[in-house]
Amino acid sequence: MPCLYVTPLKSWTMNRLIFLLCLIPSLSFAQLFEEEKPITRKDSLRGQLSPERTCFDVFYYDLAVDLFPETKSITGKNTIHFLAKEKAEMIQLDLYANMEVDSIFDQKGRAISYQREENAIFLSLPKKLRTAKQYSVTVHFHGKPIEAKMAPWDGGFVWSHDQWNNPLAGVACQGMGASLWWPCKDHPSDEPDSMSITLTAPSSLKAISNGRLRKETALSEDRTSWEWFVQNPINAYNATFYLGNFTHFNDSLGDLSLDYYVLPEHLESAKEQFKQTQLMLEAFEHYFGPYPFPEDGFKMVEAPYLGMEHQSAIAYGNEFQDGYLGRASSKQGLDFDFIIIHEGAHEWFGNSLSADDLADLWIQEAFASYDEALYVEYHFGREKAEEYLFGERQKVNNQSPIQGPSGVAREGDPDMYAKGTLMLHTLRNVVDNDSLWFGWIKSLCLDYRHQSINYEKLVTHFNRHMNQDYSWFFAQYVKQAKLPVLKAQFVVKNGITTLYYSWDTEVKSFRMPIKVFLGSEESISLRPMTTPQEIKVTLTNPYDFKVEDGFFMEVKIGVVYLK
Repeated sequence: MPCLYVTPLKSWTMNRLIFLLCLIPSLSFAQLFEEEKPITRKDSLRGQLSPERTCFDVFYYDLAVDLFPETKSITGKNTIHFLAKEKAEMIQLDLYANMEVDSIFDQKGRAISYQREENAIFLSLPKKLRTAKQYSVTVHFHGKPIEAKMAPWDGGFVWSHDQWNNPLAGVACQGMGASLWWPCKDHPSDEPDSMSITLTAPSSLKAISNGRLRKETALSEDRTSWEWFVQNPINAYNATFYLGNFTHFNDSLGDLSLDYYVLPEHLESAKEQFKQTQLMLEAFEHYFGPYPFPEDGFKMVEAPYLGMEHQSAIAYGNEFQDGYLGRASSKQGLDFDFIIIHEGAHEWFGNSLSADDLADLWIQEAFASYDEALYVEYHFGREKAEEYLFGERQKVNNQSPIQGPSGVAREGDPDMYAKGTLMLHTLRNVVDNDSLWFGWIKSLCLDYRHQSINYEKLVTHFNRHMNQDYSWFFAQYVKQAKLPVLKAQFVVKNGITTLYYSWDTEVKSFRMPIKVFLGSEESISLRPMTTPQEIKVTLTNPYDFKVEDGFFMEVKIGVVYLK
């Protein structure tokens, strides 16, 4: 998902005793709208892996939806094919309470009774599930899905029009969940192995979805269906549709097909702007390995909202300009189209490697944001990437952790974008070995290709690859709100200066090594702990002390003169 740029509302100052290595940030998106809501039963029903969910594993969805833009409504059915993992008489599916369930049948055509609680549907099965057996249920439904207040962040359906008054519609539901519009097992840990998506809509339009188009069928003079098929595992929130008067053009990169769907009036702009797609793929295949969904191809589709990482069918709404709607926090940010690069990065981080709980969403967003800097580094050099990263500092608030609470469908702080980026770059500098660092990132992508991951799995993978324990690093940057603070106390006595230094952190085992300048152009390495250490220094002015760029942290400096 794209991060939200907000004009900074606070300034920052520097005094003689405190140096901050980050800019005071802008307010986050979440802060603009509401305080954190208490956790409710609805949150638990959506987020927890209850016995009614763990007893079965979905391997295929066959979704068919009729779209009616004139009434902003849909009707549809979804056949859910699953493998029983345990004996059970009841399973939980999900569909928002404002959407109506018409009927539910099992694979033998028997009606299934059900009860609804909040946005959950509890199916009382005609016969107890038998372990390792395959089953299916078909849910018929209809309704008017929730409309987005501010897609893609406050998600839902977007019913819009192009300049010729043709319908232009789509959906973005990452945080709110796919059950906003279709019945499914709405938990990110369970992805089907493949999926069919059939869309029926007015014949004057085109309906685009994930994967490849298998069949287009004229049902009448006014209605046409488009059958799309996804050959790879896909997270439910990534299943999507775009409806509009689209024109199509295509390209390729080796054996990978590149398809683009845009409004006719934007065709020439799109042909020029979307040249960056190949540059994006070149850079990210270099760092992360092959594009993870070649069987489904790569598509970019013009959407009535800014953008979204819909797998193999990325939503594009950046108005065919570089930067983020023509803006950026650094001049390097205007060297590329933010949506093409950020959402393209999500094909590796978010779509292939997926967070298995919304609490771990920071993994997807931190890497996709960091990948923007890697794109700059690949095409424009390390120095430009460092400048781009410095511009990201003004977006960080440090008000709450980027890791959310597990099992309640809650993500962490929006800092997961910029702070996550700067955290990863800091970790790269801690490792101080690019061969080892990029080897880890590529192995992460390959080891978790088409799989889900969480905090514990990622930290374990990193420690194993580095053959060291870095749990203390992740515990501070991910699970704590505040940045680590380096306390540097200079004591000057009889012309001799002693530096006392230590980390001030919530994680007492924190021990990040850093490089500092002591008034010279050459840096030295320090290994501070949370207990004070000391070193004799030659430093004419203690306030010339600084930490080498590339470490996202705070520094507090004090000076004491003794007789």
